[in-house]
Amino acid sequence: MQKKRPDAKVFFVTLKTSLTLLDALITYLPQLQSPIKCIHAGGVWSENKRLTNPGTVLKSKTRLKVYVCPTQGVGYYFSKESIIKESDDWVVVMKEPLVTIGMDRSNMYFNLMAGLNHYYGFKNLQSGVQPITRLDYRVSGLCLFSKHKSAERRLFMQMQQRRIKKRYLAVVDAIHPPVNRCTNYNALNYHHKAIVSELGKPAKTRFILKAENHDRQHIYHAITKTGRRHQVRVHAATAIGPLINDELYGKRSGDRHRTIGLIANYLQFYWNGKWERVQLSDKWEQQALTWLGLGAG
Repeated sequence: MQKKRPDAKVFFVTLKTSLTLLDALITYLPQLQSPIKCIHAGGVWSENKRLTNPGTVLKSKTRLKVYVCPTQGVGYYFSKESIIKESDDWVVVMKEPLVTIGMDRSNMYFNLMAGLNHYYGFKNLQSGVQPITRLDYRVSGLCLFSKHKSAERRLFMQMQQRRIKKRYLAVVDAIHPPVNRCTNYNALNYHHKAIVSELGKPAKTRFILKAENHDRQHIYHAITKTGRRHQVRVHAATAIGPLINDELYGKRSGDRHRTIGLIANYLQFYWNGKWERVQLSDKWEQQALTWLGLGAG
C-alpha cells in the first residue's frame, strides 16, 4: 500500500449512482481545480487499483480514494514492492505507466523521484535520490536511481560512455507477419518526435520475436545498441509495426493517456568491480502486460 505524503490530503468518495470517473470527481469533489489532471496523474484509486481513464463507468456504491496535494494537485506514493534490487548506493525500481521519472515546475509531487526521496527520508531533493535511466511517461519498466552524489556521478559517467545496457519488450498489433529484424536507421529529432533520416545520428535496435498472437499482439525482445530519443518507438514503427497505443508513431487512438506497448525489462551496469544485471520477473512482466490491457499469456 502506498504511503501518504504528509502534505497531501486524502478524500474518500462512495458513489450513490452510476457515473463516469470524471463525472464522479466533478460531482463529489467540486473543490478540485482540475479533476482531469488528477485522473491522468494517477491520484484516483479504487480497490487498490489506480484509475486513469476519465471515461471509465463506475457502478453505484463504488468507493474511491483520491489523493490531492494542496499546491500541485497530486502526490505520488511509492510502494516498497516496486523495489527490484538495491544497494547503499543505488536502487532499481519498477516504474508504473502514467508516472513521470523526475520533477519540473508543473509536476513537483507526482513523480517517481519525489516518491523515492520521500520513501528514503531525503528532504533535500537535489542531494538525495536522482534518476540515472529514464522512461517516457506512458512506458513501464526498470529504472535506475542513485542514492547520493558520488554514485550519481559514477553512474552518469557510465551513461555517457554507453556502458549501461537496457533491453525492452515491444508489443505490436499482429497486423504484420512476425519477423526477427535488426534495424540500423538513423534517428533525427524533429518537432517533438524522432524520424528516420540519413541526417540523423546512428541508431541500432534488434527485434527478436518472443511471443506470437498474444491476445492478437506480437511481443518482441528489443535490444538497443544506442540510446536515441524514442529509438525503440520509431524503429518498431519502421521495422515491425508501431507499438500498441503509440499514436505518435502509429494510428491515432484519441487517448494520449494510454499505456504504450513498451516495457523496460532488463538493466545492466558496472558497480564496485562487477556487473549488476537486473531482470524483470515473470510476475512483473505479467503486471506490465495487464497495464496494457492484455491478459496473462
